[in-house]
Amino acid sequence: MEVESKDLLLKPAIVVACYNRPRSLERILKSISAASFERNDIELVISIDKSDNNDVIETARKFNWIYGNKTIIERPKNLGLKNHILKCGELTKTYGSIILLEDDLYVSKYFYHYSINALNYYGDDNKIAGISLYSPEYNESSFMRFRPLSTKKDVYFMQVPSSWGQAWTKKQWESFENWYSTNDDKITSKDSVPANVVLWPETSWKKYFFKYIIEMDLYFVYPYMSLTTNFADVGVNHNDNRTTIQVPIDIKKREYVFCSFKEAELVYDSFLEITKKSINEFLPDISKFDVELDLYGCKSAEKIQSEYVLTSKDIKGKPLMSFGRCLKPHELNIIEKIPGDIFKLVKKEQVVEPTEFELYDVDRNSYYYNIRNMFLVGNDFRAQYQNVFQMSYELKYFKRQKISFALLKWFCYYECQIRKVFKKLSQKKRPR
Repeated sequence: MEVESKDLLLKPAIVVACYNRPRSLERILKSISAASFERNDIELVISIDKSDNNDVIETARKFNWIYGNKTIIERPKNLGLKNHILKCGELTKTYGSIILLEDDLYVSKYFYHYSINALNYYGDDNKIAGISLYSPEYNESSFMRFRPLSTKKDVYFMQVPSSWGQAWTKKQWESFENWYSTNDDKITSKDSVPANVVLWPETSWKKYFFKYIIEMDLYFVYPYMSLTTNFADVGVNHNDNRTTIQVPIDIKKREYVFCSFKEAELVYDSFLEITKKSINEFLPDISKFDVELDLYGCKSAEKIQSEYVLTSKDIKGKPLMSFGRCLKPHELNIIEKIPGDIFKLVKKEQVVEPTEFELYDVDRNSYYYNIRNMFLVGNDFRAQYQNVFQMSYELKYFKRQKISFALLKWFCYYECQIRKVFKKLSQKKRPR
């Protein structure tokens, strides 16, 4: 249900965090000013981390905010991305609640309408760590497409923090802040977070929020229709422009139908796999087992706490049940009992851990990304296609880990070969 305007207690300030990208700042401010607001007492805070780019400060100063007070915070020294976001989070103590937007985002016309209703509905729910404005279509752990199951509500829940448009109350932020004060040690593979999160740079505040919500068993509220999207401009966390995380934004005002976490049908874990609570709701045939889902095939053995697992990985022995991978989202194959041998229900000891090479098979990529197999004509071409994905993965991994220049040079050579392979495959005559 939507919160009636007369009952609204929280009036979140809009906080825009920026650094040295004046064009990005101008773009998001333009989208904010074009949004729909039902009041003219909304606080806008533009927090600028210290840089040598004075154009950012000028852009902030020139921006005309007609819906309330505008405050510009010029940080006297460079904080870095993580510490800057942590400072922005502290503004919940001043304003009671905030909507935090980094400068490379873009907002829906109705982002404030959604945020104010969601914050007031979930502000006192002790299982909620924050409100996401962004609706993901990409699983950061598996690097595959993500689609949530549908329900009658306008939101679902995930044990994944949002960093591409999020809102917090003072209570929610202080809970994290208290935890972080004694848990700011470097995150390692021994921690409870997904393996890819461990590799995120130390400039990431999100990796610590990830650990926090897993250890405290908390969740973010996610909308089915996104209220933000991400341009992923070149910056601290991106070295090139990309559209991987661009998503459609809502263009209609909605009367939101919320539900408490206790009443929730659809809940995802930190790997974007539905939890036991949702298994009971959607997958009754397997709920009688002590089971977890690993349909993306990204959970290592030590991350699985149950006796059984429904997985897409290779296995030893025979499965108790098996299903195909045709319907989307992939949980529908189990719900509808689609025959096949992709998803197997087994004891976790039967699972065979894949190599990185095996993770990047063609069929998996074709299913999740709707890649037309126009050049997958024979085994030789399939092998070359797999090699392309493997080399691309290794190149990105080595760059992230800052391995020696000699190794990078070697991998860059093979990146050129990748392009030649794609050109050759694209010129291959399509079968009729």
